[in-house]
Amino acid sequence: GVVVDKDGETRYYENNVAVAKGLVKDTDGNYYFFNSTLKAVKGVYAFSAAKANGLLPAGKYTFDENGRMILTAASYEDLKSYVNKSGTVVLGADLALNADTVADIDTAENRTFVRDDVVFDLNGNNITFNSVDGNYNWAAFYLAGANLTVNGDGVIDTDSSTGAYCFHLAGSKDNKSTVTINGGTYIGNPTAVNVQWGTAYINGGFFSCKPMDETYDEDAYRFTLNCIDANYKSGDANIIVTGGTFVNFDPSNNHAEGEGTNFVA
Repeated sequence: GVVVDKDGETRYYENNVAVAKGLVKDTDGNYYFFNSTLKAVKGVYAFSAAKANGLLPAGKYTFDENGRMILTAASYEDLKSYVNKSGTVVLGADLALNADTVADIDTAENRTFVRDDVVFDLNGNNITFNSVDGNYNWAAFYLAGANLTVNGDGVIDTDSSTGAYCFHLAGSKDNKSTVTINGGTYIGNPTAVNVQWGTAYINGGFFSCKPMDETYDEDAYRFTLNCIDANYKSGDANIIVTGGTFVNFDPSNNHAEGEGTNFVA
């Protein structure tokens, strides 16, 4: 099977011997290609049908620095499947997630979960999310003990939904989540990033959210970035801002966790 050796290289072993297995799919659903070097290939690599082992069509594919194939998500089904396992995922098309495109979208079963180490490249494409009622599905992405890095230009827009986050960091006290945002545009209602367990690192990006109602006149945009209050106080939820642009929200002085909240490192 697939093994990461002490030298950091990924190899495929049969009877304790590294072999040039060709295309392989591991138990987590990741694809690797093992050629005559007896290591997983990296970068752009083309293979024939004979070496594809019946898994994928012959052709040219791209593999990340760990040898895992970079997956391109061009549909909701692809997105939901690919970000639910470790690897690199590229958004391959604009996706409109709503009641017309996703049956029963406002259900817990249709939440898009991230559960492992994932690098997600917006790749200049956009996701619009509208769960209509927002009773059971109220975020574009749910992190469950995951480590998600978001790169590239593109938009995640949940403003049209009846209350929805771009990212919700869940998990548990012993299995926290992290998101690192390096670019992109995030439009939440009323929150772009909500941290229940773990840490959000904001290194870049553009953040603009729908304001709260008149009961929050002192800072109607206070929840653009937000932590669950009790977990913020206990140190189990945190946001660290080192970059980015924010509309009607000052990450160094806001009311998200009380007057004078400062998320800036």
